[in-house]
Amino acid sequence: MNDLVLDLADDLSPVIDGTAAIDPSTSYVLVNHGPSSAPGENLITISRRDPAAKRLISHLAMNGFYLYRVTENGSRFVRDHTISKLWHRVKDGDFSTNGDGLIYSLTLPAVKSNFMRILVIFSSMNTSIYTPSMMRYFEQNFRSAQKHVPPNTAILRIADIGGVVGAFYLNTVRNPNNTERIRRLITETATAHQVSFGDVVLYGASKGGTGALYHGLTGGFKCLAVDPVISDDYYVSTYQDSHFTTDGVFPERKQDVFARIIDHALDSDSKTSAEGTKTAVIYSERSPQYGAIQEIAVGKLQGRAAFFNCINPEISDHPDVSPKSLNTAAMLMNMLFYDMELKPGVRRVF
Repeated sequence: MNDLVLDLADDLSPVIDGTAAIDPSTSYVLVNHGPSSAPGENLITISRRDPAAKRLISHLAMNGFYLYRVTENGSRFVRDHTISKLWHRVKDGDFSTNGDGLIYSLTLPAVKSNFMRILVIFSSMNTSIYTPSMMRYFEQNFRSAQKHVPPNTAILRIADIGGVVGAFYLNTVRNPNNTERIRRLITETATAHQVSFGDVVLYGASKGGTGALYHGLTGGFKCLAVDPVISDDYYVSTYQDSHFTTDGVFPERKQDVFARIIDHALDSDSKTSAEGTKTAVIYSERSPQYGAIQEIAVGKLQGRAAFFNCINPEISDHPDVSPKSLNTAAMLMNMLFYDMELKPGVRRVF
């Protein structure tokens, strides 16, 4: 095992700008913070004010290193191929890993029956977005999901490991086939449990909504996306790239990804039909994501997908949309599971 030690106080330009990747045998990196950090800080929070630290942590992510612990003087990173050997939730059996290296959990139905359904839940950002814990990649949204869907429904959760705070279930420079790996896990899980693909519903909010909408449109699955992040612009311009998307971690901007896959979906009769749809999106005119969703998705897809504009006055920001529209989300999930007709178009809900 080869460990790499870096000191943030040093000139790290040769490391960051070097054309050669970090040695493949390196499994761990320790970054010493130096005198400028406060007690308990990690490299993610330091990078929010230090451009050099931001470039470094993005470079580490591009080489497959992800923050997992803070020491007294620094931040420790683990390489993706070593995570399953390190993360106690995997070693203890709470989470599983597949042949592609994806980490996931599968909760079987509360009630046994002759056949099974699957609700796939894609994680949003962690409540503590910059936590050093690996759980920032695996927020456990909608913990009560099985109470709101048919009782023969299993819950498949997929960790979003990649990038600095998440890969948005999209391809990254480190994992250019990430979307294929995710689709393969969903299909293999369904096949292993003899679940028809028509009995699989994808769900996610925010970052998870990004994943649900992407894989619903590209994989032909039924999906419900709640206020999905389908453009990088807002978080780049308003929050100085709080999602770490501008330093080369991702091969494409989200707005370009979704413009392309939506155009492809419009050309594919197998994904949706004018009479009914298997794609539903909840969003809100009270959320800062509204403009991007209107421009990129609603403008082109409203004849092929169902959009629900939640006008609940208790929504004041993007994170409010999911909890304040849970009644609509539960309704739509069950309509998708029970093959009830869901007509495309735009509706306002409370």
